[in-house]
Amino acid sequence: VYRFSEESLDPACSCACCSLHSRGYLHHLVRTKEILGWHLIGLHNLHFFHGLTAEMRGAILEDRFEELYRRKREELVVIDGD
Repeated sequence: VYRFSEESLDPACSCACCSLHSRGYLHHLVRTKEILGWHLIGLHNLHFFHGLTAEMRGAILEDRFEELYRRKREELVVIDGD
């Protein structure tokens, strides 16, 4: 499914992996066991969790964590349509 995809890994993400590389290229790297593929995916994951943690911290300080939790719980269980 991802072999020829020109989309970024996550269109809403601003990390270097999503900004510079397509799903097809990442698919190629992982299938050929190039360490760069896992490195780029790891960078994306770190960027995602860093942003999520910052968002959680802000919600806690503003006393709206429960609202954020409910919203993120729905967003994060969405399955990739591809």
